[in-house]
Amino acid sequence: MTSAAAPKAAAIPRSAAELLIWPAADPVVGGVSMAVCALAAFTFLIISRLVDSFPSMHLAQVAGAVTIVAALLLPRRAGAGLLDSADVRAVLALFGVAAIGAPLSIWRGGSFAHLVNVFAKAVLFFLLVVHCVRSVREARIAVWSLLLAVFVLELGVVFMGAERLSGTYDRNDIAFVVACTLPLSGMLFADGAGAGKWLAGAIALLAAPTMVATQSRTGFVCLLVVGAVVVLRATRGRAMLRIGVVVAALGIAIPFAPASYWERIATLWGEAPRHATRENYDAAGFEAARGRIWRNGLTILAEHPLLGVGAGVFEVAEGRVHHGRGKWTTAHNSFLQVAVELGLVGLALFVYLIYRAWRNARDFAREAVRMPALVGDAWLGHALEISIYGYMLAGSALSQGYSYLLYWLLGMAVAARRLATESAAAAEPITVQSEVLESTSRIRPARGRIVGGR
Repeated sequence: MTSAAAPKAAAIPRSAAELLIWPAADPVVGGVSMAVCALAAFTFLIISRLVDSFPSMHLAQVAGAVTIVAALLLPRRAGAGLLDSADVRAVLALFGVAAIGAPLSIWRGGSFAHLVNVFAKAVLFFLLVVHCVRSVREARIAVWSLLLAVFVLELGVVFMGAERLSGTYDRNDIAFVVACTLPLSGMLFADGAGAGKWLAGAIALLAAPTMVATQSRTGFVCLLVVGAVVVLRATRGRAMLRIGVVVAALGIAIPFAPASYWERIATLWGEAPRHATRENYDAAGFEAARGRIWRNGLTILAEHPLLGVGAGVFEVAEGRVHHGRGKWTTAHNSFLQVAVELGLVGLALFVYLIYRAWRNARDFAREAVRMPALVGDAWLGHALEISIYGYMLAGSALSQGYSYLLYWLLGMAVAARRLATESAAAAEPITVQSEVLESTSRIRPARGRIVGGR
């Protein structure tokens, strides 16, 4: 009677935030808490930018507040605490560097505003993902909330155009989001099942016409490189599927690519005008679009190497280099952006975080195939790994050092790695018990023969 009642006790929620929508006795597969449902809604709103269409409703603020309250009501996680994670400590250290550098900024007001309104929110988002995602089911819901947000973006761009879609996303921002999430939809299509598989496939295929509609040159490069890696990884050993995916992507993208699109893409290798202005910037090649800005950024970094010029003020510092004449521009490189604004100390922490995310994703993929509770979700580790590659590629040409999506990827990689660790810990007692029983079964017959011999 006692053993029969134990599974029921394990499923009883320990707090209001642990009221389970899908209760499960397995601590790894787990249920779904109210906290992760609120997190999913928050993720959907801030990534899809639907909040731009209803500014007076403050949807993101409401969803964020509900998520924070639900997260605070969650009980302490068994095992390692939040601050025991090296990734969490590194993110907080990076924020600390930005906070220390704000009073020394070349524009203190701008740095403090960026610290509070942008960076603090991204760090909080990261902490919420790490803290709330505690089971495989919750990880799946977190991924789907992101993919559905991307699906809304893709449909909006394809049918409405990139200019009319959002007041806070520009063409490159949309291309960045699609490039970093293409591995998630692509790998889920390859390894998924049921309706979710085909929805993920549709999201992945829509990446091509979306990139074309944005006319982003960075998006074009990312689509080729990230798309190729996803296809090769997801269709390994399935040649016909690989051919079908490529043909389908080309068939969807080509009708959306007018002659003007290829003319713009050709400017990747075009000659730059001597003086790049707002009018000829898009027609300029790499030198005007990126080269000059990066050289100016390196000049600024040489003058402020330790803590940088202050968070969020690269554009002001770059304008000072040419004495305010001409166009003041952002870094167009996330690594240079962080280095100039937060110094070499900040850059070292930033690179370390990306390395940690890459390592966490690979560790999860490797461990998942050896664990029954996670074997069906090994695709998540591969997808996160390729998404990190996508971020490094897109981030090398865009200013996305404080992106919500980046901190979602960092947080999800930490959450996935912790799931693998907890799954291994949960399986260890079973393995030890099995070994003891096996050893006992080998010993008992031997003892019987000895006694019988006597």
